Amino acid sequence: MVVTSLLDHLALQSQLQVAIKLKDWSEFTDNLLKFNNLKLLDGKSDISKDKMKKLVKKNYDIYDANRKLKETEDSIQEGIEDLKVIEKEVKETLKRKSQKSKSTAKDKS
Repeated sequence: MVVTSLLDHLALQSQLQVAIKLKDWSEFTDNLLKFNNLKLLDGKSDISKDKMKKLVKKNYDIYDANRKLKETEDSIQEGIEDLKVIEKEVKETLKRKSQKSKSTAKDKS
């Protein structure tokens, strides 16, 4: 959850085209951990660099899959809305043509 929050924050800053300095990133991370009542590490961790890389990759992969799923869902919803507009326009066009045909038929008789 914390990694997802960090990545969401980074993505937002990127979209806003805000330059992020290492100091700012460190402060944001510390504040997020404190806000979530999590302990800040002092000194070295007991987890190896390789284990951390694997953990970060796993969490990022989960985040990325969820992000892609959300984008796909949003795109599908947008497509549905577009189809509704097209359907309405087609119905209106058919209705006008039907009314025009009836009017033309009356004029001929």
